Amino acid sequence: MSIHIFWDNSNVWGGLSQLRLANEPTVPWFALRVYFKNIYELVSKGRLAETKIMAGSVPPECEELWDCARILGFQTDLLKRVDSSQDVKCEQAVDEILHMKMANAILDYEGDQTMILLSGDSSLSTYDTSFPSQLQRALKKGWKVEVYSASSCISKQKYKKLIDEYPRQIELIDIDPYYFSLTYVREGEYYHKDSQGNRTYFHVNARIVSALRV
Repeated sequence: MSIHIFWDNSNVWGGLSQLRLANEPTVPWFALRVYFKNIYELVSKGRLAETKIMAGSVPPECEELWDCARILGFQTDLLKRVDSSQDVKCEQAVDEILHMKMANAILDYEGDQTMILLSGDSSLSTYDTSFPSQLQRALKKGWKVEVYSASSCISKQKYKKLIDEYPRQIELIDIDPYYFSLTYVREGEYYHKDSQGNRTYFHVNARIVSALRV
């Protein structure tokens, strides 16, 4: 069996950032880091990955984080944000890139295949594509499907329809219990700005990533 991984980093980051509020609310979002290696191990489970695609939007200063994904063998498709008014369009384009590459994999591979999606998003794109619609195409071809997402970021109603139709082929995996194994906290001096632009500095202690137990 071969697996094909499609990683929507914006959705994964959003889910883990929400989990931060419940698990360690004193840690600011900008000190939280995603530990790519453990996420990859969680979803791959030692299986051969024929396809490894990661897409997301990113400011330039986050480039070092994407280097971690490339070391793991992922093809990275990055869209850089121009300004806040473009964020929605940028995120939609990220989804569309993944939709297209999911379709390519469905066309290119036959036999015993598994599609792994790291995203709970179900929004329709400008071109009427979505993650559930692409997964449905794979399921119709006899593929197995695994969807990994934080509980706060998955459109359960849309994915439930797929489960009802293909109960033996699709599985939803909640990453909430793995929060401390998928993230760490970067130690450093950080600051908040008040309404006048004055900075208040504070120190954040490091937290190392916990061992992953699958």
